[in-house]
Amino acid sequence: MGLKSRWFRRRPSDDEMREELEAHVAIPVIVSGAIRSAADVLAAAAFRSRGIAGAIVGRALYEQRFTVGEGQAALDG
Repeated sequence: MGLKSRWFRRRPSDDEMREELEAHVAIPVIVSGAIRSAADVLAAAAFRSRGIAGAIVGRALYEQRFTVGEGQAALDG
């Protein structure tokens, strides 16, 4: 059963989809569409060792949900 057929039966969580992709692809994965806060940036960064290469944060920045500085501060600890 392929990825597509499993996803159409029920809506998986973002974490389930990310884990499924990591298990099936050998290229870096970019998180997109789930970043709404600096805490989300930090949560995505926790998966760096498992193939997450980055995150798209444009809309969250545009909507002023957090600043680049706040996101970087979250990553720096």
